[in-house]
Formats: sequence, structure tokens, C-alpha cells
Amino acid sequence: MSIYEVLDRIDQISKEWHNGLSRDGLIQVWRKSYQYRNIPYELAMLQYFTLDQGIFGKGMNQLGRHVVLEYPQELRKLVNYIVGLGVDGFLYRDTLHAGQSDWTLEMMMQEMHEEAQDCINQLYSELLPKDEIKEILIECLVKYHRKSKENIISMLLSEIL
Repeated sequence: MSIYEVLDRIDQISKEWHNGLSRDGLIQVWRKSYQYRNIPYELAMLQYFTLDQGIFGKGMNQLGRHVVLEYPQELRKLVNYIVGLGVDGFLYRDTLHAGQSDWTLEMMMQEMHEEAQDCINQLYSELLPKDEIKEILIECLVKYHRKSKENIISMLLSEIL
């Protein structure tokens, strides 16, 4: 999304604003899909804005932007199962923490890639040995990759062996 598209979006939000709605928020600037060890994840950059200052209200950090790690919709069942096991924040993190307020966008991107890799490595090393999670993972990856169950099993075996 270009700066002009961001400003147009803020203008649209401003026109729709009424009492009771927040005067600030976040706009998704871009989103990209990645894969690590055949497991998909997404990174998105969000732009902070206020209706009073536009994108020039810094908000949460010096840039007014931050990067988030999220899972694709097709992995929702897997992530819900993993969270149910007590694993917090699986493929769901952000760069809005106190020690990150002066980070560059490159630092934020690198951190979120590393977080995704840590989550996926944990999936393979600690969580995948549980029988039920294997079936859920295969089901989710069949939906995401639109490949047969046999192809997905072959992909996963190449990561394990």
C-alpha cells in the first residue's frame, strides 16, 4: 500500500467516524506469506494513525509502524490445538514491546522471522510427536497447499528425516 493509499484510507475512516469510535487505529500496509520447513506463516506491517495527526502521530514506537507474525487462516485448527496444549503465541507475535521502540523495520522483520522459525522448530521437535497433532497438521497443510495428503506427508517426512 502506497503512502497515498494509506492517507486515502485514513480520510475514509475520518469521514465514517462518529462519537463512540476510536480516533486512532492501525492500517495494514502490506502482508506477505513465507514458509519455513514447509510450514506457512505471514508477516504484516501495520501503520499507526490518529484522525487528528494522520500518520504523523508516532504512537507505539518512533516509526509509527510495527511488524506482526500471524498464521494463515488454513492453520487456525492447528494453532487452536497448540494453544490448547498451553503453548502461548504460536505463530502470533508482534514488535510492540518496550525494548523494541527504537527498532528499525529491518530489525522487526528479522525478529518476526526468527520467532516464526522458533515456533516451527518447536512444532517439529516437541509437538509433532503427539499423534493427534500430526493429523491436524496434515489436514491444515492439505488445505493451505491444495495438495494431496500423500504429498503433504512426503513434504513433512523430508523435514523430519
